[in-house]
Amino acid sequence: MTQASFDDLLKLSVYESLTKTLGEATWKALTFYFDLNRIASHPEQFEIILNRLFGTDRSREIQKLVIECFLSKTGAPRVPIVEGKGLDDYYASPASPASPGFIDWIRRARTSFTSYSPESK
Repeated sequence: MTQASFDDLLKLSVYESLTKTLGEATWKALTFYFDLNRIASHPEQFEIILNRLFGTDRSREIQKLVIECFLSKTGAPRVPIVEGKGLDDYYASPASPASPGFIDWIRRARTSFTSYSPESK
């Protein structure tokens, strides 16, 4: 079996999170505004699009679902990627410039990601 890349797992996580919660039509609309091939390299643009389309609160819920889905695909437990800040802790508090966000989670996950192999489970 081939190994999935970080980018592939992230795109799949976004797809699954959005279609489960908002449906296939919403997924198609989002891809009209943002090329998901760029999500791993440009998470800030993806976050901006989500905020504009769904508002900050709903956007943060979607971001949390994407991160949870991604972690489940890598076989990682729901552990904080950002030191001292768990996923639920971050999303339970209001956004602030000082708190790490979706962009930081994606960048840190990419840095720590080596490869994913279903055979290694």
